[in-house]
Amino acid sequence: MNKLNNREQKAINKKWHISETAMALFKERGYNSVKVKEICKAADISLGTFYHYFSSKDSIIDETYQIIDERIFECLDERKFNTPIDKILGILEQSACIMQEELGYVLMVGSYYQIISSKPDYSYSHNRNLYVTLVETLKEGIATGYFKKDTEPEEIAETCLRLGRGDIIDWCLKGGAFKLCDLIVKDLKRMLYSIVVNPEDLEF
Repeated sequence: MNKLNNREQKAINKKWHISETAMALFKERGYNSVKVKEICKAADISLGTFYHYFSSKDSIIDETYQIIDERIFECLDERKFNTPIDKILGILEQSACIMQEELGYVLMVGSYYQIISSKPDYSYSHNRNLYVTLVETLKEGIATGYFKKDTEPEEIAETCLRLGRGDIIDWCLKGGAFKLCDLIVKDLKRMLYSIVVNPEDLEF
């Protein structure tokens, strides 16, 4: 991989600074209550600088999902997984923990409102690193005989993410009153149990 020059690195740092500033405001006040000019003021940038890096306020949310994915795989980089299910659960549990502990339900309410009211991009993309890794892990599990041969990797990956989104929405509706990562792991275990060749060996 080519090393970034100073100008490229400066641009990346600036974009991260704007994104992090916006996310802090969203988390504190709610997505819909924050205006672009307020983000600019808090980040100490001009309106022109904001639109150089982001096409709209909505695009910051899309960027957030890319940041979440980067954080997930940074956190999991050193972990070893004994089985494909361990890896799937580890990935999605880490995702839920980041949403719960670093973003918070107020921000996630705004995020889902934005996704529902506009055309989703990265968060629902089949090119998203999270989705791609789930599909690859499922395929590896089928190839090694861990998962049943009739398992459809893409369908199960979609189901995992859809189930997770449902739990996140329930968590938001209940004001973040329960531990999101525990519920997601519990529900995923129930679903994944059905595709394992030898479920009696699982320690659920």
